[in-house]
Amino acid sequence: ALYDQLLKIAVANADLSLEASIESDLGTLHMLQGTYGTSARHLERSIELYQKLNEPLLEAPTWILLAEIDMQTGMQDGASDALANARALAGKSGFKLAALMVDVVSAGQGVMTGKGSPGDLEKSLNALLDSPDAKDPLWHDMIMLLLAMFRADRNHLHHLLLRRRGRGLVVAWIYGTVITFCVLAMVVALTRNPTLGL
Repeated sequence: ALYDQLLKIAVANADLSLEASIESDLGTLHMLQGTYGTSARHLERSIELYQKLNEPLLEAPTWILLAEIDMQTGMQDGASDALANARALAGKSGFKLAALMVDVVSAGQGVMTGKGSPGDLEKSLNALLDSPDAKDPLWHDMIMLLLAMFRADRNHLHHLLLRRRGRGLVVAWIYGTVITFCVLAMVVALTRNPTLGL
Protein backbone atom coordinates (compact mmCIF):
# COMPACT_ATOMS: atom_id res chain seq x y z
CA ALA A 1 0.00 0.00 0.00
CA LEU A 2 2.85 2.37 0.83
CA TYR A 3 4.61 1.65 -2.45
CA ASP A 4 1.36 2.25 -4.35
CA GLN A 5 0.99 5.66 -2.69
CA LEU A 6 4.61 6.56 -3.42
CA LEU A 7 4.18 5.44 -7.01
CA LYS A 8 1.14 7.70 -7.43
CA ILE A 9 3.10 10.63 -6.01
CA ALA A 10 6.05 9.94 -8.33
CA VAL A 11 3.76 9.73 -11.37
CA ALA A 12 1.83 12.88 -10.36
CA ASN A 13 5.09 14.80 -9.97
CA ALA A 14 6.58 13.33 -13.17
CA ASP A 15 9.55 12.12 -11.11
CA LEU A 16 10.80 9.40 -13.46
CA SER A 17 13.78 8.53 -11.28
CA LEU A 18 11.61 7.88 -8.23
CA GLU A 19 9.03 6.05 -10.32
CA ALA A 20 11.73 3.77 -11.79
CA SER A 21 13.14 3.04 -8.35
CA ILE A 22 9.71 2.20 -6.93
CA GLU A 23 8.87 -0.01 -9.91
CA SER A 24 12.15 -1.86 -9.40
CA ASP A 25 11.45 -2.31 -5.68
CA LEU A 26 7.94 -3.58 -6.41
CA GLY A 27 9.38 -6.00 -8.95
CA THR A 28 11.81 -7.33 -6.35
CA LEU A 29 9.09 -7.68 -3.71
CA HIS A 30 6.79 -9.56 -6.07
CA MET A 31 9.67 -11.79 -7.14
CA LEU A 32 10.32 -12.73 -3.51
CA GLN A 33 6.60 -13.44 -3.07
CA GLY A 34 6.62 -15.69 -6.13
CA THR A 35 4.22 -13.54 -8.17
CA TYR A 36 6.49 -13.58 -11.18
CA GLY A 37 4.13 -12.07 -13.76
CA THR A 38 3.50 -9.00 -11.62
CA SER A 39 7.19 -8.81 -10.81
CA ALA A 40 8.14 -8.90 -14.49
CA ARG A 41 5.67 -6.11 -15.33
CA HIS A 42 7.15 -3.84 -12.65
CA LEU A 43 10.72 -4.62 -13.68
CA GLU A 44 9.95 -4.03 -17.36
CA ARG A 45 8.41 -0.65 -16.50
CA SER A 46 11.46 0.18 -14.40
CA ILE A 47 13.77 -0.72 -17.30
CA GLU A 48 11.72 1.44 -19.64
CA LEU A 49 12.05 4.41 -17.27
CA TYR A 50 15.79 3.87 -16.70
CA GLN A 51 16.23 3.84 -20.48
CA LYS A 52 14.43 7.19 -20.77
CA LEU A 53 16.68 8.54 -18.03
CA ASN A 54 19.81 7.07 -19.69
CA GLU A 55 20.82 5.28 -16.46
CA PRO A 56 22.71 2.13 -17.53
CA LEU A 57 24.16 1.75 -14.04
CA LEU A 58 20.65 1.30 -12.62
CA GLU A 59 19.18 -0.44 -15.64
CA ALA A 60 21.71 -3.32 -15.69
CA PRO A 61 20.80 -4.80 -12.26
CA THR A 62 17.12 -4.56 -13.18
CA TRP A 63 17.79 -6.66 -16.28
CA ILE A 64 19.54 -9.19 -14.03
CA LEU A 65 16.43 -9.43 -11.82
CA LEU A 66 14.28 -9.89 -14.91
CA ALA A 67 16.61 -12.67 -16.08
CA GLU A 68 16.21 -14.39 -12.70
CA ILE A 69 12.43 -14.33 -13.11
CA ASP A 70 12.71 -15.72 -16.62
CA MET A 71 14.91 -18.52 -15.30
CA GLN A 72 12.50 -19.30 -12.46
CA THR A 73 9.61 -19.57 -14.91
CA GLY A 74 11.53 -21.68 -17.42
CA MET A 75 11.80 -18.95 -20.07
CA GLN A 76 15.46 -19.57 -20.88
CA ASP A 77 15.42 -17.54 -24.11
CA GLY A 78 14.00 -14.54 -22.23
CA ALA A 79 16.65 -15.00 -19.56
CA SER A 80 19.40 -15.12 -22.19
CA ASP A 81 18.10 -11.92 -23.80
CA ALA A 82 17.84 -10.17 -20.44
CA LEU A 83 21.39 -11.23 -19.53
CA ALA A 84 22.70 -10.02 -22.89
CA ASN A 85 21.09 -6.62 -22.26
CA ALA A 86 22.49 -6.52 -18.74
CA ARG A 87 25.98 -7.43 -20.00
CA ALA A 88 25.89 -4.69 -22.66
CA LEU A 89 24.72 -2.09 -20.13
CA ALA A 90 27.33 -3.18 -17.61
CA GLY A 91 29.99 -2.60 -20.28
CA LYS A 92 28.46 0.75 -21.25
CA SER A 93 28.35 1.98 -17.66
CA GLY A 94 31.81 0.69 -16.80
CA PHE A 95 30.42 -0.87 -13.64
CA LYS A 96 32.43 -4.07 -13.22
CA LEU A 97 30.27 -5.48 -10.43
CA ALA A 98 27.24 -5.62 -12.74
CA ALA A 99 29.26 -7.64 -15.25
CA LEU A 100 30.28 -10.06 -12.48
CA MET A 101 26.64 -10.42 -11.41
CA VAL A 102 25.70 -11.22 -15.00
CA ASP A 103 28.45 -13.84 -15.08
CA VAL A 104 27.02 -15.52 -11.94
CA VAL A 105 23.46 -15.62 -13.29
CA SER A 106 24.71 -16.81 -16.69
CA ALA A 107 26.71 -19.59 -15.03
CA GLY A 108 23.65 -20.52 -12.96
CA GLN A 109 21.55 -20.64 -16.11
CA GLY A 110 24.21 -22.87 -17.68
CA VAL A 111 23.97 -25.31 -14.77
CA MET A 112 20.14 -25.25 -14.87
CA THR A 113 20.05 -26.00 -18.59
CA GLY A 114 22.88 -28.55 -18.56
CA LYS A 115 25.14 -26.30 -20.65
CA GLY A 116 27.48 -25.40 -17.79
CA SER A 117 29.12 -27.02 -14.80
CA PRO A 118 28.90 -26.37 -11.07
CA GLY A 119 32.60 -25.52 -11.27
CA ASP A 120 31.81 -22.64 -13.65
CA LEU A 121 29.21 -21.36 -11.20
CA GLU A 122 31.60 -21.60 -8.26
CA LYS A 123 34.30 -19.78 -10.23
CA SER A 124 31.91 -16.92 -11.09
CA LEU A 125 30.68 -16.71 -7.48
CA ASN A 126 34.25 -16.46 -6.20
CA ALA A 127 35.06 -13.73 -8.73
CA LEU A 128 32.02 -11.78 -7.56
CA LEU A 129 32.81 -12.17 -3.87
CA ASP A 130 36.48 -11.26 -4.42
CA SER A 131 35.55 -8.00 -6.14
CA PRO A 132 36.22 -4.88 -4.04
CA ASP A 133 32.88 -3.46 -5.21
CA ALA A 134 31.04 -6.43 -3.66
CA LYS A 135 31.96 -5.20 -0.20
CA ASP A 136 30.16 -1.88 -0.76
CA PRO A 137 27.00 -1.77 1.44
CA LEU A 138 25.08 -0.26 -1.48
CA TRP A 139 25.29 -3.56 -3.40
CA HIS A 140 25.36 -6.02 -0.50
CA ASP A 141 21.59 -6.82 -0.54
CA MET A 142 21.53 -7.33 -4.32
CA ILE A 143 24.50 -9.69 -4.10
CA MET A 144 22.98 -11.66 -1.21
CA LEU A 145 19.72 -12.04 -3.18
CA LEU A 146 21.69 -13.24 -6.17
CA LEU A 147 23.73 -15.70 -4.12
CA ALA A 148 20.65 -17.09 -2.38
CA MET A 149 19.50 -18.46 -5.75
CA PHE A 150 22.57 -20.67 -6.07
CA ARG A 151 23.52 -21.67 -2.53
CA ALA A 152 21.98 -24.66 -0.81
CA ASP A 153 20.52 -24.22 2.65
CA ARG A 154 22.44 -26.71 4.79
CA ASN A 155 20.33 -26.00 7.89
CA HIS A 156 17.43 -28.25 6.89
CA LEU A 157 16.73 -31.10 9.29
CA HIS A 158 18.07 -33.82 6.99
CA HIS A 159 21.40 -31.97 6.58
CA LEU A 160 21.74 -31.44 10.33
CA LEU A 161 21.04 -35.09 11.05
CA LEU A 162 23.44 -36.34 8.37
CA ARG A 163 26.27 -34.51 10.10
CA ARG A 164 25.71 -36.64 13.20
CA ARG A 165 24.38 -39.98 11.96
CA GLY A 166 24.36 -42.31 8.98
CA ARG A 167 21.78 -42.07 6.20
CA GLY A 168 19.74 -45.11 7.32
CA LEU A 169 19.36 -43.77 10.84
CA VAL A 170 18.35 -40.34 9.54
CA VAL A 171 15.65 -41.83 7.31
CA ALA A 172 14.35 -43.97 10.18
CA TRP A 173 14.31 -40.93 12.51
CA ILE A 174 12.36 -38.82 10.01
CA TYR A 175 9.84 -41.61 9.34
CA GLY A 176 9.46 -42.18 13.09
CA THR A 177 8.73 -38.49 13.61
CA VAL A 178 6.15 -38.43 10.81
CA ILE A 179 4.41 -41.57 12.12
CA THR A 180 4.33 -40.15 15.66
CA PHE A 181 2.67 -36.95 14.48
CA CYS A 182 0.18 -38.91 12.36
CA VAL A 183 -0.77 -41.07 15.36
CA LEU A 184 -1.16 -37.98 17.54
CA ALA A 185 -3.36 -36.35 14.86
CA MET A 186 -5.53 -39.46 14.76
CA VAL A 187 -5.88 -39.39 18.58
CA VAL A 188 -7.01 -35.76 18.44
CA ALA A 189 -9.45 -36.51 15.60
CA LEU A 190 -10.94 -39.62 17.27
CA THR A 191 -11.25 -38.13 20.75
CA ARG A 192 -12.42 -34.73 19.43
CA ASN A 193 -10.53 -33.20 22.31
CA PRO A 194 -9.54 -29.63 21.34
CA THR A 195 -7.05 -29.43 24.21
CA LEU A 196 -4.96 -32.18 22.65
CA GLY A 197 -4.92 -30.23 19.39
CA LEU A 198 -3.19 -27.27 21.00
